Amino acid sequence: MTHACMGLTHRLSTQSHQIWTGTLRDVDQILKVNGMQRYPLPSVSLDLKSLNTQLSNQSDTGSPTRAQLYTAYHDQFEFGQLNAFIDSNQIDLLLIDIELHEYISYVSTLSIPMLLVSQWFSLWQSSANTPLDAKTLPRTLLGRQVQWMIHKATRYLRTTVKNITTQGINRRSYLLRLMKQYHVDINSLQSYTFPLPFTYLDLPVISMTHPDLEIDRHSRAGLTYVYPMVYSDRKQEVSAVFETVFTQVLEQVSSSQKRLILVNYTTMDNKSSNIDNLLSVLQGLTDCISIISLGGAYDRYQSYQSDHVHLYRSIPQLMVLEHADLSIHHGGIHTINECIHYKVPMLVLSGGMYDQNGCALRVQQYGCGIAHFESQISRSQLEASLTDLLTDPVYRRKIEELHASYQDALKASPLETLISQTLRSSDT
Repeated sequence: MTHACMGLTHRLSTQSHQIWTGTLRDVDQILKVNGMQRYPLPSVSLDLKSLNTQLSNQSDTGSPTRAQLYTAYHDQFEFGQLNAFIDSNQIDLLLIDIELHEYISYVSTLSIPMLLVSQWFSLWQSSANTPLDAKTLPRTLLGRQVQWMIHKATRYLRTTVKNITTQGINRRSYLLRLMKQYHVDINSLQSYTFPLPFTYLDLPVISMTHPDLEIDRHSRAGLTYVYPMVYSDRKQEVSAVFETVFTQVLEQVSSSQKRLILVNYTTMDNKSSNIDNLLSVLQGLTDCISIISLGGAYDRYQSYQSDHVHLYRSIPQLMVLEHADLSIHHGGIHTINECIHYKVPMLVLSGGMYDQNGCALRVQQYGCGIAHFESQISRSQLEASLTDLLTDPVYRRKIEELHASYQDALKASPLETLISQTLRSSDT
């Protein structure tokens, strides 16, 4: 369960709605300490090859037939139990993550309204939009259409190769079979784009992103921007050691007028040269204090610890962002949303995974940060970018613009308005 989904749940619960949060992972404790109710979705395998092996090992007759494998794939979702839960709890509306295709297909057969939830920027092809994994923005519409053609051709090839190598035993093939069973219109799907296997063209979608960062905010009908869902009061694990050190850091920042930099390298590519170059540059910024989360790379970089460079495996990000002057991260959408919430300019060192290039591109295009897409980033590049971000007021001004429009939108309540309209429509 993502932090944005927790923010969505919290926001709706403040409107006197009773909310059940269905999750694929055991996050009972996280939800409980934040006062939320969980409906545990069953643990499923979306790897049909592994499921095939598992069934073969359990059987005395060898490999299952395709029909048996499909039945096992279908039954693991326990749609009957979900339906019983919906009925017994008198659920009036379902909000489903846009990538949970199996549940979307099944719920489309029920007489209950459904809204898809997207944590991505726009996924849909339009004359002005760009693919979400693109790291360049062509100036002409023709250039953008060529970009889409290359994007779709690459994914078509990837899908075709996977279909051949798996002999049709893969999630996309079985999803299409499931959709046929539940009478989902295949023509309503956008195929061979990020994220695979497809997205939906006609179902209503709410996007938990800031539309001012979009390349094309009008890329499809039925897309409603409810703006970032940042649950700033969520309970976070904070060690006593970190709390003590961070209190001292804040005192230092206040008394010495130093700048505070937050670095989240936890899920980056972990290219050693990039980390070394970044840590080396931060060591030279003696007028700044850097709080750095390194995840699994933590043990390798202890030599960089100093009185103004503090390394950790993980950190309570919101606690630091609230006081930060700059955030350095890999382009994760949730961190971008949290930077908007706390008005923190960004240096995005794109990890190149999933939507990270597209997120980095949108930050740079708007002007609330600087993005780097290179696999190897030199010290001089990092020094120049950090100098710009810390001295040029335009980046602070642009992030404050985003923050102001984000706050205005939350007061206008686009999420609550859409939910109320959908519930009213279902009653008529």
